[in-house]
Amino acid sequence: MYFRDRNTKGNVAVGLVLSLLLFLAASFAPGAPAYAQTPITNGTGSPLNISGTNVAYWNSVSNQVTIEFTPSSSLNFSNAFLDYVFTLNNTVMGTIHVGQVYAGVYNGVYKMVYMVYGMPTGYHVTGLQSVYAGVYQTHGILFTVYLAVATPPPPPPAPIGGGGAPAASPTTITTATASIGPAGGTVATSDNSAVVVVPPGAFSTTVTMSLTAVCVPTAPAPPAGFVAAVAWCINTGGVQPTKPALATFKYDPTILNGRSPSRLGVYLYNTSTGKWSWVAGMVNTSNDTITAPLSEFSTYAVLANTQVFTDLGQVPWARSAVDTLLGADLVAGMAPGIFDPDGTLTRAQFTTFLVKADGLAPVSSGTTPFTDVPATAWYAPYVAAAYQAGLVAGVSSTSFEPNASITREQMAVLLGKLLGSSAPAGSLSQFSDAFSIAPWAQSGVKAAVGAGLMTGFPNGTFQPTGTATRAQAAVVVAGYLKYLGKV
Repeated sequence: MYFRDRNTKGNVAVGLVLSLLLFLAASFAPGAPAYAQTPITNGTGSPLNISGTNVAYWNSVSNQVTIEFTPSSSLNFSNAFLDYVFTLNNTVMGTIHVGQVYAGVYNGVYKMVYMVYGMPTGYHVTGLQSVYAGVYQTHGILFTVYLAVATPPPPPPAPIGGGGAPAASPTTITTATASIGPAGGTVATSDNSAVVVVPPGAFSTTVTMSLTAVCVPTAPAPPAGFVAAVAWCINTGGVQPTKPALATFKYDPTILNGRSPSRLGVYLYNTSTGKWSWVAGMVNTSNDTITAPLSEFSTYAVLANTQVFTDLGQVPWARSAVDTLLGADLVAGMAPGIFDPDGTLTRAQFTTFLVKADGLAPVSSGTTPFTDVPATAWYAPYVAAAYQAGLVAGVSSTSFEPNASITREQMAVLLGKLLGSSAPAGSLSQFSDAFSIAPWAQSGVKAAVGAGLMTGFPNGTFQPTGTATRAQAAVVVAGYLKYLGKV
């Protein structure tokens, strides 16, 4: 299996830079604030030939720019870019090149919604001046958005005898605030685009919790290959819960561009590593929401994986599982557009797969007794994490055989150790070749079968020593995520 931690990432377009998309419904819901708007003007050498719908908006509350237009010919948005130009009294203060952007299509009208960020320190946007459609260094379409800025007014004086709250940052917009005590409670935006339910006992004292829609500029762009549906900052003044809270976020389904909703996930931004990491993602397509348990309050985003595989037609039974793993950022292709569903899986690859799925942290400084697991190998931190968690013991006391193809019974043993005693024991008598399952693997096979993670073949066999394919492994791991209630 090819994992994102490997050095080669041939299936991901290098250098893709995306600004975070916000959920659109809040902007277009009844009672939404009035927009400042302007028509889109064709820039020099513009390839758009815009006709019909042709307008750009700026929302002062969500700090979003929306661009809507109807081109006279179809466009390839793999090369569309966005620039923000900030002006003070019609004098340019600075320019931020947002980078490559994504457009959704609504009844033939292209629509892009992007957060404004990167304005000069100490200034905030006061209005939209103009939008030009032109060419970006011959590479593609460029939208240049001119925004007027100003310095914010001074904060009101603190009341006598009181502390007085500090002035809000001009680049953040708090959308919901509530006091949560030991009894728990709920914080929700007025349109329920973000709802966080804190269970009783999560806090020992009363804290103030705020939900902030995209805490720009600290909310970073999503990783390459992903687009962002929404981003939120959850702040409790540094106080973290002792029990997970349950968060539900609305998302804009158009970012999927026809792909499966399983491609969505809730991601946490790690300020130490500068990376997004998958948390969970239970999608409800009836109301376009995604739910995840949050063990800490920080910056979260709903991201959608946009990778496309062209070789899944031969394994339609695995397509849904692959979509689920893409949404969790657990798997990538062997080459651009190639998943290689019939390819075999190594022991190191499957171990890494399960360590990530279970949420175990890789152990970069960990050691194992395995002499065939070099400390510099890409899989070493994951094998070390699995070893320390008691999930793997190797084929001998000193050998792990990381590059050997994993067998089905070996895969079942790993699953059995993850499941523990919580899984009901399945029956082996249903398999005509149950006698060939090794004694050391029988309890693991029973657990994997009892949990519904592994089944036999149509001919009634289990084929314990058969090698597992990438497609089979995808189905197994996706099933494990569902078993844990993460998807």
